[in-house]
Amino acid sequence: MPAEQADYLELALGLPRDDFVRKCSFPFLVGLSPLIAPPGPQRTASFDLLPEGDAASSTAEDPQETTDPVRDTRPVVLAVRKAQSMFPNMITVGRTANNDIIIRDTKVSKFHAFFRIGKEGTELYDAGSRNGTWHGLERLIPKGPPALLETGDLVRFGPLQFSFYDATDLWDHLRGRIR
Repeated sequence: MPAEQADYLELALGLPRDDFVRKCSFPFLVGLSPLIAPPGPQRTASFDLLPEGDAASSTAEDPQETTDPVRDTRPVVLAVRKAQSMFPNMITVGRTANNDIIIRDTKVSKFHAFFRIGKEGTELYDAGSRNGTWHGLERLIPKGPPALLETGDLVRFGPLQFSFYDATDLWDHLRGRIR
């Protein structure tokens, strides 16, 4: 299975902790916003916001006739790792297919933010996005200094919220939440 199509939630739940950490030794984002999977086959994981109180199937007389996606209640788990050959020194986040982490939402810029993983840890930068990149309650300065992330930190791209985890803490978090 190609890395961009891996179901990291299933992998974490199906493997012993040491095996998961050995196989997936990179950081992750876990979606906290009300996310839904878009309809149709996707090359990589991407998600859109579902407006609060919107129940797609409740307005359609025949549930099979609706074209609106159905809410996925499973946590969204995205790998923070290089998937594209462009910009080799950064892990890009945005809504277009040329990013390493694709989040298809109109409030996420085409090239919204990027991560750098170095000796000090994982850094998050805003790439000049319109709706902002946030570390906790602090909005990052566009094209300014980075935020140094620690496991469990809250990260936002526009309105979409995620928690940042290393592989070990992701495994622990998912096991505690799901089982």
